[in-house]
Amino acid sequence: MTTSGALVQSRDLAVSNWLLSAADDRSRAETEWNDRGVALLRCGGPFTTIRLPAPSSSQRPAAGTVPA
Repeated sequence: MTTSGALVQSRDLAVSNWLLSAADDRSRAETEWNDRGVALLRCGGPFTTIRLPAPSSSQRPAAGTVPA
């Protein structure tokens, strides 16, 4: 394995561990993730979400988006 390959593998493991730290049942989440490609994770603590209000008509859309 190349040095860059080892770094990518190490990074992927670190990200997986970080995401799984937000699971109520780590083993179940890991199984669901491996079998289905998705797992339910709780928000808060290490894995937080934010909610943004809908844009007003005076705000410009992001580049490359289609206005609603």
